[in-house]
Amino acid sequence: MHKKILAACASLVAIAAFAVVPAIASANPEIVDSAGVTLPVGSAITGLSTNLKFGPTHGSTGTTVECSRNHMEGSILTNSTAAGVVATIKTAAFDNGTTGGHCATNKFGATAGVTAENTPWCLKTLGATDTVTLDAGDCTTHDKLKFTLHLTAFGFAAGTCVYENGTTNPPGTYVAETDHVVGSFNTNSSPLVITATTATSVFDRVEATTATAEENCPVQGAMTGSFTITSAGKALKATT
Repeated sequence: MHKKILAACASLVAIAAFAVVPAIASANPEIVDSAGVTLPVGSAITGLSTNLKFGPTHGSTGTTVECSRNHMEGSILTNSTAAGVVATIKTAAFDNGTTGGHCATNKFGATAGVTAENTPWCLKTLGATDTVTLDAGDCTTHDKLKFTLHLTAFGFAAGTCVYENGTTNPPGTYVAETDHVVGSFNTNSSPLVITATTATSVFDRVEATTATAEENCPVQGAMTGSFTITSAGKALKATT
């Protein structure tokens, strides 16, 4: 009888141990510095990219825009294994090595300036995954991401195109499940890099101001590229 009781106790301990495993495995990621210290709330973060590209999706045609100097500035709002990471992106500039700098295109003599609309933006990790979402708003309010392309042809203004994500929903209607861009990030390694997930980084053209813009701006386009995230010039990593 004593042996049966011990066996039953051992079984309960084993079951309890297995029950704990999912809780440990499902911890949210948090951002730490090179010393392994959790980045405090309020810390400034910077995102730098040299390989951001926007081009037509399958079935769409038009200009491909390639931006080689891209810069985002923000700060940490939440950073813990209990709540995950939430950051506000206060400013975003594309190919802004010089003020008003333009991005290259695949069309001879053509460039494109890019203006980020609806800032600030909100960056969030998505549960216990290597996934982040990005939408417009200060993280207490949310809206669709939007940007404007300013086309030039041989140095002369050639019109603008406005793009917005999540346009399958009515204008002015934000749906949390669909109205954001989704990306992925590396875990437990440095530097911390966020990469656009093309299939979920799709934008629809909602405005073209000239016939040239109408002809050259894709009706629908997607983002590719990545941002390296640092704080005060120091490398970071996301731990899980």
